[in-house]
Amino acid sequence: QLTPYRVVLAGVQTQPVDYQPLSKDITAVGFVEFDERGQKTVSARVAGRIDKLFANETGQMVRAGDELALLYSPDLLVTVQNLLDAKRTGNQDYLDSARTRLQLLDIDDEQINDILANKSDIHVGADKSDIHLRIRSPISGHVIAKYVREGQYVAEGTPLYDVADLSTVWIQAQIYEDDLAFLPAGLE
Repeated sequence: QLTPYRVVLAGVQTQPVDYQPLSKDITAVGFVEFDERGQKTVSARVAGRIDKLFANETGQMVRAGDELALLYSPDLLVTVQNLLDAKRTGNQDYLDSARTRLQLLDIDDEQINDILANKSDIHVGADKSDIHLRIRSPISGHVIAKYVREGQYVAEGTPLYDVADLSTVWIQAQIYEDDLAFLPAGLE
């Protein structure tokens, strides 16, 4: 036992025993990657020719519903003309058949109704032979890959773009096995 005077003279310090978190800095090499669940591939709905690309560079930010490309398709032209002819003649069976063919080309009911009302994602020119399908982005995000160029012909199902939502990203890091014990639970 020491007197308080001797404790001060000896420079002895005391501290109450308590739990304190320990931390260790770990330096690692890693890569930032997009979350695969937030990636969408935009494909051609019908065979045709890419006449205009609105998203013309990798890394471009797009919003859901933004126009990505204009696609000219003779197949689509014939089917749309059949739909408009059926509407004009009032033949309901013919109208239903044309509507079903457009749905099989992955054109939704809203777009079909817009075609019938002459305001649509399918642009019909003044001479009725100029018809383009407007390809739209399914999600908001960045264009991470562009597979086509203006003037290129594409088949049905050909990938045009990959769009990824970068609001959530993953970090893939490489660490030494000895450092695994220092990682928080659930990060391994």
